[in-house]
Amino acid sequence: MSLSSVLKASLLTVVVLAVVSPFFVVSESEPADAAVSEFKHIYPKYELVYKITSADTVEVASLGNMYITGLTIPASVSDHDLKTYSVTSIGADAFHNRISLTSVTIPNSVTSIGADAFY
Repeated sequence: MSLSSVLKASLLTVVVLAVVSPFFVVSESEPADAAVSEFKHIYPKYELVYKITSADTVEVASLGNMYITGLTIPASVSDHDLKTYSVTSIGADAFHNRISLTSVTIPNSVTSIGADAFY
């Protein structure tokens, strides 16, 4: 193969890469050490999902048992790393469509309740 052929092949490769490279999508992924934004706490008859809202507060995000009739929301809860959070809110739709739920004890630490939380 002559030097001219090698140069032409190299130039063609560079041109093809320059044309094709803008079509490659570079996706951003979440870092492996990204903070967990939710966690579950399993109680004897139900489970609650908590959404972390700040460094030391959470909101009740959802209820894991469709047929529970009553529950008590704790004033504070610990995650899997034993970090303790204050429960300060009940999220929108947290107990949506839980028609069997007739009694919820809410601690004084809860200062806001989202839209349709009990609808």
